[in-house]
Amino acid sequence: MKHKHSLRLYLLLCLGAAFCEEPARTPQQLVELSRKATDLSEIGPYRLQAKIVLTPTDRPKEKSGQITVLRDKDRYRSELQIGGFRETRWIKDNMLYVDRTPLVPLPTTTLLGRLDRLWRANLIPSDAKVSAVSRREGHGKDLECFEIKGKSLSHKSCFDSSTSVLVREDGGFDFYDLEFQDFAAIDQKLFPRRIIVRDNGHVVVDVKEISVTKIAPTPDAFAPPAVLPGLATCDEPTPAIKIKDAVPNIPRDQLRMTHEATVYVFGIVGTGGSIQGPAVEYSPDVSFSASALDAAKQWRYAPAMCVDKAVPSEIELRVQYSMR
Repeated sequence: MKHKHSLRLYLLLCLGAAFCEEPARTPQQLVELSRKATDLSEIGPYRLQAKIVLTPTDRPKEKSGQITVLRDKDRYRSELQIGGFRETRWIKDNMLYVDRTPLVPLPTTTLLGRLDRLWRANLIPSDAKVSAVSRREGHGKDLECFEIKGKSLSHKSCFDSSTSVLVREDGGFDFYDLEFQDFAAIDQKLFPRRIIVRDNGHVVVDVKEISVTKIAPTPDAFAPPAVLPGLATCDEPTPAIKIKDAVPNIPRDQLRMTHEATVYVFGIVGTGGSIQGPAVEYSPDVSFSASALDAAKQWRYAPAMCVDKAVPSEIELRVQYSMR
């Protein structure tokens, strides 16, 4: 009888709503639920299409284009076109092949190369420090958020409490802030119809009108040209981690004129930890380009890993200069 009275008291208290909120889920639970809700591989082969608008920092004019992604589990092909820049990527048999115009003139190219995986929540590294889950409101939704601090990544992730999907990741892929909006469903799997990418508060990429459709790919849909060299990869490599820094020589005269500047550098982190073939994607002046490249050549990394195997990995670096 005592237990019945306790139950009645609890039910009465729950009428006040504030007393009957469900306990916050753990970070691991949120990640697992989000990955399950957004696992497009379960629908079979698919095509993702979207419009891309780039507004890189320090550039007054935006650039627009489109991207098409074909995926069948670990087989992948993407075609990106923005202005005169074209890039095609293939992943087959755990090898990445890339064919692009000679230069990489646009920041965030590596981010767009993983476009259909950006909203898949990252697995939590075993060595990471993870905060407790906190509740908050954002964009008219009840969110559950937590922070991760580890060797391989450090970011804050927020999930929609009602659907469990990842809706925001600050300091996510390549340290950009990612926001996922307007989710739709295909075969009960959710995907965002819009992705906004910010760098230091500035919108650098707006991915619009995302659509996903099921396809029956042709036998050669994922076959790269035989002449292309490949890089070993896997579905979810752990990212390369910087272990040795080098401060760039500051072009002070030019910096006095601009007050601040950001240089974007693209390269490959080899299995030995050095950056191979660094190239400037964007720089406000050649003096900053030379400074950033010189610093990047001195940086060293623990290479990306596929389980226990070191693999080369693409990387985009941002070297920032400021008079502050």
